Amino acid sequence: MNSLQKLELFLDSPITAVLAFNNTGMNMELVEGKNIWEQLQTPFINFLMDHPFAHKRAMDMTPLTGIVLCPDKNHMKYVQRFYPQIEVTGFMARAAKKLNMLVPKICDRGTIIVARA
Repeated sequence: MNSLQKLELFLDSPITAVLAFNNTGMNMELVEGKNIWEQLQTPFINFLMDHPFAHKRAMDMTPLTGIVLCPDKNHMKYVQRFYPQIEVTGFMARAAKKLNMLVPKICDRGTIIVARA
């Protein structure tokens, strides 16, 4: 079974939503010029691990069903400001991230030698 047949089999089953990282699979087309997720009216949840400016071309082509989640609140605000056509954006902390963690100033952390010549 080739990958197109596998995709067709996948698309024949009910899809609640699609979750991807850094736009992977976001701009797929089976019919030229028509986004598959828009055609199927399927929410596409795009979890951007990088700053959104690194994905400008993909962000410009976000499907109407696109949802963008960012692990940084400033990245989320960037998406809201520069991509108002994306109706749903949100913040989602990475796993195992401690909230309200006190981070010592760099000068108080001591010296760690990473490499030595």
